[in-house]
Amino acid sequence: LKLNLNNNNIGSGGASKIANALDVNTSLHTLVLSYNQSLANTLLTNTTLLTLDLKCNKIIPEGINCIINSLFTNSSLRSLNLGYNIIDKESVSLISKLLRTTTTLQALG
Repeated sequence: LKLNLNNNNIGSGGASKIANALDVNTSLHTLVLSYNQSLANTLLTNTTLLTLDLKCNKIIPEGINCIINSLFTNSSLRSLNLGYNIIDKESVSLISKLLRTTTTLQALG
């Protein structure tokens, strides 16, 4: 099951509601949140989501780091797109560590 919320101007309140919904999700496999400029710290605690597209959301390094850190324990996500967000040296270091240790993430953009 796929949900495309591309270009919907989702703010922090909407992002919080999406994160809460993901906590109880049992069927959604792909979530597209591209071009939602205010979206930030959506935690990946869900166990059924396979693809998450967060490109072009102006996510700051702290949000990127939170997402990457959650992937060290997430066992379902296969594809994550963080393109065109703000990634700093710490984010690059975390991504590098994740790619060396993950067994589930297959695509990172």
